[in-house]
Amino acid sequence: MASDHLYRYQKTKPTTTRIPQVSAIPEVPLDHYVVRLMKEDQLVCSGIIVNQHQVLTATTCSAVTSGLVVKLYDGSTYTVTDHIPGKGYSIGVGVELLTLLNLNTTLEDAFSRAPSICSHRLAMGEIVQLWTWNSRKTGLRKKRVSQIPDRRCKQIINDPEMLVLSNATSCLSNTAWSKTCQPNIGLPYVYKQSFCGLNILGHNCPKASEADVYIRLLDEKRFISEKMNQVRLARLDRFLI
Repeated sequence: MASDHLYRYQKTKPTTTRIPQVSAIPEVPLDHYVVRLMKEDQLVCSGIIVNQHQVLTATTCSAVTSGLVVKLYDGSTYTVTDHIPGKGYSIGVGVELLTLLNLNTTLEDAFSRAPSICSHRLAMGEIVQLWTWNSRKTGLRKKRVSQIPDRRCKQIINDPEMLVLSNATSCLSNTAWSKTCQPNIGLPYVYKQSFCGLNILGHNCPKASEADVYIRLLDEKRFISEKMNQVRLARLDRFLI
């Protein structure tokens, strides 16, 4: 009968197997990579998460790693176990000014995606975002500021012999007033959603100043790759000509 035929057809009709979808790692807001470095519940420095195991900060912070705790945007805390040189995030003498802090516990999977680091030195005319903590040290304030040429910066910070400034540093305008030195060491400045520098002296330290000094951040692998590509293309152009 027709009904039997239809029954047999429906019974033997192949089924579709659904493949379970693997959830993608969520993109982390750039703000969430910035952390507070606390000692005895006091903010001493800041830094940026670069992977699930390490935080990048200025070497000036490495002297206080004993008892140092990393505090994330959500209030969770992680203990710093030790520190190593910050290789891979600057070039030349800049490497000596950076430190990687090792954490005692692996961070959540979202931080397996590394934040974007500048791959080239910014032109002096570029406007950048200077990030500082709010008065409660719980959120970030962002302000568009200009870069200051080294010859002007050394006058502002009284560094005529260029003992602080070098090819690995940059200066930003910061006219924010404060009664005391602000512990801004390790806070970044940002350009087009990439971290491009870390504060190495704080703000208004040891006295009031309209310039903040930063170590330039460079993604060493990307920087070298782009330079090699430029050389390759230049050779190709000469060959074609």
